Amino acid sequence: MPSDLSPNIDLEKKDLILIADDNHLINDVNKKIIETCLKKLNLDYEIILCTDGIDIIRNVINENIKKSIKCILTDENMEFLNGSEAIKFIRKLEAKNYLEKIPIISVTSHEDKTIVNNIISSGANHVLPKPLTVSAMLNTLKVLDFSSNY
Repeated sequence: MPSDLSPNIDLEKKDLILIADDNHLINDVNKKIIETCLKKLNLDYEIILCTDGIDIIRNVINENIKKSIKCILTDENMEFLNGSEAIKFIRKLEAKNYLEKIPIISVTSHEDKTIVNNIISSGANHVLPKPLTVSAMLNTLKVLDFSSNY
């Protein structure tokens, strides 16, 4: 479990957002952006930082927290398992177990339409360009209707 979470938090009862990037500095910046957006939307979520796609999947299959995950923000290019591969795995898991789809936002520096289309084809709900901005993230959370669904 990431070190930035308090051991006193009951993750089974807390709504969660997973953020994944293999660059710790970008992960920290993205966390601050998400926190700013959540504050503007008056939402209270815990954020779990993941280091790659494998780490995302570990959290998604974790019996103690999987039902609390309300959104995943993932980088596309990561070591070991990239964002698209993790998204495909999650979407197959959801379909196999008749689970509600977790909103997934992919963040990438790729501008190539083929790559962006591949990310969407993997099952991502949205693709945002790097560097992530508060306005882009806020607009995406509004499109996902975070303020009324969660």
